[in-house]
Amino acid sequence: MNENMRYIVKKLPKMYQQIISQIIDYIEQKNLSAGDRIPTEREISEMLKVSRASVREAIRSLELLGYVVSKQGEGTYIANPPAFVIPARSFDHRISDKASDHYFEIFIMCIEKISITLQMKQVAPPEENSNLNFWSSCFNWIQDYKIEIENEELLSLLTQLYHLLMENGNLVNKPTPILSNFNSAYRLGSNELNHFFQKYVSL
Repeated sequence: MNENMRYIVKKLPKMYQQIISQIIDYIEQKNLSAGDRIPTEREISEMLKVSRASVREAIRSLELLGYVVSKQGEGTYIANPPAFVIPARSFDHRISDKASDHYFEIFIMCIEKISITLQMKQVAPPEENSNLNFWSSCFNWIQDYKIEIENEELLSLLTQLYHLLMENGNLVNKPTPILSNFNSAYRLGSNELNHFFQKYVSL
């Protein structure tokens, strides 16, 4: 093999992250609202051709984030507004490193998904701001163009996660990408954006 050839291994999102994204898309496409029932664990497993254990982890994550509520013997329902009231914020205590990593991965998933949406709508990339780190710059940029994003649930999830991670000081300790590198990937399209963000998952 030519040693000069660069081979980049593309890190895929964890299965539960992919399922969370699919569930959010399903809710949006079906125009479901608070109090509506989502498909069962078995139904989601069959629809997506994934294991029930992975579906269970995704639903548990959404429940932890306050997005859905499970009622024994009845099913899983979309939570009443506000859609995302993260328990750790309600009880005003610091989250563990493990929980922080978990929330951070979902936070990245949200930014990636929204960035791809904005890129497809040809929205200009964020401008560099020396007073803000990458994550804050991206969050503010998304807020500036949120009218272009039709998925309000995803925006709500992103906002809650951003404030949770900021309040606990977790974003300061996370790997910080270079904004110019993000902008380069942004101009090249969704595949490059996916590769850009996956470098910062599970580091």
